[in-house]
Amino acid sequence: MGKLSWGRKLAFGSGDTALSLLGTAIDVYFLFFLLTVAKVPPAYAAAAIFVAKTWDWVNDPLMGVISDRTRSRWGRRRPWMLFGALPFAAAFTLMWWIPPIRDARWLAVYYGLAYFLFDTGFTVIGVPFAALLPDLAPTYDERTSVSAWRMAFSIATGLLGYAAGDLAALRLPGGRAVGWPMVAAAFGVLSALSLWAAAGAAGGWH
Repeated sequence: MGKLSWGRKLAFGSGDTALSLLGTAIDVYFLFFLLTVAKVPPAYAAAAIFVAKTWDWVNDPLMGVISDRTRSRWGRRRPWMLFGALPFAAAFTLMWWIPPIRDARWLAVYYGLAYFLFDTGFTVIGVPFAALLPDLAPTYDERTSVSAWRMAFSIATGLLGYAAGDLAALRLPGGRAVGWPMVAAAFGVLSALSLWAAAGAAGGWH
């Protein structure tokens, strides 16, 4: 296999947008959002996050096994990225929506379930994406080059994730704030597009 073109490296590296952009936004702002925007009591907010984080310990190795055993026309890894991108983006968006639920306990259940679905999606797309690198770039030098592109996207989109709070507070004409759901939806679209680009690059755009 010859050297990869810079375009394929760029496209594949962009897939890290899905991991870094959304992961950073959650790490920095989600607890703040639950407590100050959605008004979930601290104990319930902690429980909602704990459920998703506990599930994360289980699903990573499980997804690794499933991905290894997948057989399809798109290979072992790419189907999970191609078909998991939209549900993953939708689950992220639901995490930042405030449903019309007044009972704090059921509100915590909602956010716990949304986070659970997101974390599942994160694993469904993240594990195959990471496992694609050796298939895409079989030599050490090429893997290093592709990883550099991934790191560039990780840093750039991570910084964008840090700006989520400022973006949510932006005022549109008429004084209406952009709001968390709109920022989340925009981030989700960017992530889905990046995953499709990465999957396409891994397949050589055949």
